[in-house]
Amino acid sequence: MKEVIFITLQGAKIRRKDNQIAVVSGEDVVSSIPINRIESIFLLGNIELTLPAVNFLLSKKVDVYILSLTGKQKGIITNNTFSSNYRQRLKQYKAFIDSEHRLKLAKICVEEKLKKIEKFTGTSMKHMLNSLKTASSISQILGIEGTASNLMFEYFRQNLKNTSGFKNRQYNPPPDPVNGSVHQSV
Repeated sequence: MKEVIFITLQGAKIRRKDNQIAVVSGEDVVSSIPINRIESIFLLGNIELTLPAVNFLLSKKVDVYILSLTGKQKGIITNNTFSSNYRQRLKQYKAFIDSEHRLKLAKICVEEKLKKIEKFTGTSMKHMLNSLKTASSISQILGIEGTASNLMFEYFRQNLKNTSGFKNRQYNPPPDPVNGSVHQSV
């Protein structure tokens, strides 16, 4: 079974070693993963990727996602731009360009989030669900989603026995364990 590999060791170098991808720190090989076990690789932070490793990964159709240490996407190395999924990608692009479809899809996603928050917290989201139905712009939908998220984090703050300093949702850098856990799950 193939795995998604996350590499977080700062200063590491990713190299090809025979039929494997090696994670090297200084002169030491910290880890070595057979290529047939890798579905994709996520590099977080200051990690070097050698050109032979890139060529090897591309030849084996392994995508590499390059992220900042805080998880923001910086780039993707892939050879799947025109793979057999190109028709699906074209449909996705067309759907994105269609503002009505995009609005409908955003409403579906936020509606599911509201239902999950309602179930998790026991707080009625009926008013927000009704507002969502009449929302006519992405900005309105984002406002509803943001308000619901604030309610969820307020629920966390009130119901966690040890909040470890948690007051509200903060992103970069996460100032406490609760924000850190949420940050890693996003």
